[in-house]
Amino acid sequence: MGVVHNSSYFTAFCTGKSIIIFNHRTSETQVLNELSIGEKQPASENNRDSGEGNIVAASTSPNGKYFVVACDTKVAVVWCTQTWTQLASHLLVKRPMALAVTRDSSTLLVADKSGDVYEFPMLGQRAEIKDTELPSKESEKEEFEEPGGHKPLLGHLSMLLDVAVTDDNKYVITCDRDEKIRVSHYPRAYDIHTFCLGHQEFVSQVSVLAGNPHKLLSCSGDGTLRLWDYVKGECVCCVDTREQLQHSPDLLQHYLNHHNTKMTQHRSDDTNTGKHEHKGDGEKTGKQEEIRKTLPDYPAVKCMAVCPSGTEVHLVAALLDKIPAIFLYKVDDQQMMYMSTLNLSTEPHTAAWISNRKLVIIQSDVEEKVRVFRFRENVLDPISEHPMVEVGKKYKDYFKGWCEPLDVDVLYKQRYDNVADYLKKKEERLANERAAQDGLMPPVKKGRWVK
Repeated sequence: MGVVHNSSYFTAFCTGKSIIIFNHRTSETQVLNELSIGEKQPASENNRDSGEGNIVAASTSPNGKYFVVACDTKVAVVWCTQTWTQLASHLLVKRPMALAVTRDSSTLLVADKSGDVYEFPMLGQRAEIKDTELPSKESEKEEFEEPGGHKPLLGHLSMLLDVAVTDDNKYVITCDRDEKIRVSHYPRAYDIHTFCLGHQEFVSQVSVLAGNPHKLLSCSGDGTLRLWDYVKGECVCCVDTREQLQHSPDLLQHYLNHHNTKMTQHRSDDTNTGKHEHKGDGEKTGKQEEIRKTLPDYPAVKCMAVCPSGTEVHLVAALLDKIPAIFLYKVDDQQMMYMSTLNLSTEPHTAAWISNRKLVIIQSDVEEKVRVFRFRENVLDPISEHPMVEVGKKYKDYFKGWCEPLDVDVLYKQRYDNVADYLKKKEERLANERAAQDGLMPPVKKGRWVK
């Protein structure tokens, strides 16, 4: 697994179990070994046999002092960005999916696979009570405080995929597998402000647009990017990436070829295992094959990178599942416009904007693991000589196991049409009743044959 995260003066490449820190000021690099936390963390039922220690999410505090990563072993680790020493580690309740830091840099929010968000004090101390106007709630906070210092903040009925905190620290925004974006008051997250509804598939990522009041950008498995007014819960603008794919048939065919290859592999696996299955197991396999056919014939927007480019102007680089290209958009006030598409030799795993409108991407299947592009005249131009490119070459072994934290295909709902089976059985029942009336077969009464 892998995550790339950019801050004001450093970029962190989280390559599985290690973190490569690139300092923008000095162009120096250092490696943080995430495995060391396993020796400091006591074994418990919470983190035993839960994962391999791969990093699935990363974030920097707004004040720039802390860098936080979450691992699939249900552990979150906090580093000091000045000395790169480990300050704290937190045992998580469930496998993390995303994390965010409040604007005062005192509290860590972790969204997990079961649909819950938990609060953790950044350095392991109890978070300060923010709402002094409701003293009756103080005892309620203490009542729900867990022994480890964390508190449940909110919950969804579905897997959470991302979490964000607004610039004014008034709202926490979460998105899930069930197409929903929820805007909740913070810290009283039981008070839901509104929902942003409109996506037809899972919402893979949300991003609050800095400098653009009350605006939120989201991407989804339905292939769209949506711009929201999150206070009103209204969709301001929507861009469908399928419109751009129509002008790039080679890219779409690349996705379809990968999809067909995966289907063929599934059929081959089912055939090999079916030799040792009973009849009932074979019927179950057939239903699984039917479910797999419900995967869409267009790619999901798996992630995006947002770059402030003015007071209300933002550049957006969108990455599509199984598509070897970068799609570039511009958000200007309440409009979102398509700018250009950059074709690549292989699929990029993730992307992040760095200073001076430069975009860094990670590709694990090519010689250059790290590539850097400069935005100029509505297009992205590659930069062949850049210190980050040298980082990819120097630490190329670290990037070999790089992959997305979660397979996008498993996020699609398992839909299959059982109406055809119902209509078939209904037609057979009506035919039997007509045959019984004509005396061609014994009559049927209450679903049983009459002797």
